[in-house]
Amino acid sequence: MYRFVNLTERGTRSTSLSIQTIFNGINLDELLTDKNGSFTTLTVTGRSNINNRLNTFEVPGRDGLMESNEYTRREKEIVVKYQMSDKTNEGFRVRYNRLNDLLSGIKKALMFTDENYIFYSTLSVNDVPEENSNSLVGTLTFLCADPNKYGPERNGTISNDEGYIDYNGTAETKPTFSFDVLAPITHLDIVGDNGYIRIGDPYTVEETPFEPETIILNDNMSTLTGWGPASSVDGGTVAGQMSVLNGNDFIASDYGSGSSWHGPSVKKSLSQQLQDFKVECYFRQAAYVNPKDTGRVELYLLDINNNVIAKLGLADAWKNMPKNCAEVRLGDTSNNNYMVNTSGETDTWWNNFQGVIRLERIGTKFFAYVANITRDSAGKHFRTWFTGFDDLEEKYQGKVAQVQLHLGCYGTHTAPSQAFQRIKVSKVNQPVTNQVPYIALSGDKIDINFKKSEILINGEERKDLKDFGASFFTFKKGRNNLFILPEGKVSTTVTWREAFK
Repeated sequence: MYRFVNLTERGTRSTSLSIQTIFNGINLDELLTDKNGSFTTLTVTGRSNINNRLNTFEVPGRDGLMESNEYTRREKEIVVKYQMSDKTNEGFRVRYNRLNDLLSGIKKALMFTDENYIFYSTLSVNDVPEENSNSLVGTLTFLCADPNKYGPERNGTISNDEGYIDYNGTAETKPTFSFDVLAPITHLDIVGDNGYIRIGDPYTVEETPFEPETIILNDNMSTLTGWGPASSVDGGTVAGQMSVLNGNDFIASDYGSGSSWHGPSVKKSLSQQLQDFKVECYFRQAAYVNPKDTGRVELYLLDINNNVIAKLGLADAWKNMPKNCAEVRLGDTSNNNYMVNTSGETDTWWNNFQGVIRLERIGTKFFAYVANITRDSAGKHFRTWFTGFDDLEEKYQGKVAQVQLHLGCYGTHTAPSQAFQRIKVSKVNQPVTNQVPYIALSGDKIDINFKKSEILINGEERKDLKDFGASFFTFKKGRNNLFILPEGKVSTTVTWREAFK
């Protein structure tokens, strides 16, 4: 337990105090202290406690207990004693409201200024005594489901597909591996002293790898060259002008006018007609800017005669409220099947959307996918929606020959900021005997987070590729040897935090 000098005059803090509380990156002592009042950490208990979970059992006719050779550690509880003060009753209440708000969230980083370690914690109790003054001493109790504390994040690289990590923690830790793919691979192995991870499948000398997809169109929206005007859109009119923003976005520089949906639309022919296909539409739509905005972003798949095979899109059609709704529809307005239609959902998952909508057809089977994507280098998919449909009656089997893009707004409403960012159309290839598909190509990024049991390829969860016998192993104290296979196909970075009991 830490003990400190007595507090100085209310509203100030002694410079001799040696510990402060930092929760979720926010120093509570600093943020909640000003000329009118203060928050001061008094003592911290529980950080060094160890509570082991021992497995014992009785043996008839034998004194005492039999004890298992293994044990685990229980959760940890950290208690912070603090003093809160303010010059006025109103200010005191505001200060407590701010404190309670700052302590929200689960598994947040809890730190103290006397050591450079973090605990992953959740506030369990803020115990405040009888409020009979504007200067009270209370306690914060934090639950650490993971009893370990962790040092600063460290990282290293694995050269020539083999190396080692010298690990100095006293408790085991789980690392994260990031790979930049340098050449096509059908599998990826991480082999360590304590286990292995494999995704995908290696191939024998009697087998050959193959590309599961052939890219037909991969447009990053840098130019309108090759795109021509479209003549019609669902429930509205083609109007205005499509333009290029900053060399990487298709935007509507002019939506034109109309009593219903209206806005620009362009289309492009594919180099071949596709039966089995995958189309991915990356775009953004910021529906949170103004609740009165209405807008839609739509991609149509057309056959050679301009008949609609399918439509993918996101629309905010609600008056005076932001609510983006995703739609993946097979067929046209009169003969259709809605694989995704979230207009009846109450959630606002995709407000301020930047992500992808994907549709894939293999034979009679369709697969639809919607995901938001983090706006950082990780590009992780979140708030995902996946569904499938089997077109047993073969109503939606026309070949895709064209793609059409449309940005719209409704009536006299203003439109949100919305843009197409990338369109990718691929032909889906079917394997033949003795062929193993590539799981990643040159330029792809693979992230495997052992702590979260997470496998991402280009930000998308692909835990389905994990080998059945593989495990997310740990680093143990000392030298941890690592081998990466196949050789010469990836560039490897390892990230970890040293854990301490």
